[in-house]
Amino acid sequence: MTDKSKWFVYKLDDGDVFGCFRIKPYNNPECVAALRDLAVKKSIFKMSEFKFAQEYLKIIAKHVIKDWENIELLKPTGKSKGETSYSPGNAYSMMIGGSIGSQIAAWVIEKANKIS
Repeated sequence: MTDKSKWFVYKLDDGDVFGCFRIKPYNNPECVAALRDLAVKKSIFKMSEFKFAQEYLKIIAKHVIKDWENIELLKPTGKSKGETSYSPGNAYSMMIGGSIGSQIAAWVIEKANKIS
């Protein structure tokens, strides 16, 4: 199977580059299966909308974002150690927290849909 992921640059509202993301298509088999499982879990366990959103972002972090470059996440202390390496956990933390996390999540989903 060929890799259909693509690199995209995320720019802040002021035009500064936040970082580069390697994004897989939204309809990749792993993502589709995880989303199907989430829908089943939601109906069985009567998930709240907040819990559903959290689980959805975990799927995006794991199955849609493949890699990134030049991303610097702050530690809870407010300090940074420089560039943060990609991991599903780091991607989830970025999207669930911070002032622009939800904007980045929406942007990632939009790009993933465009390459599907």
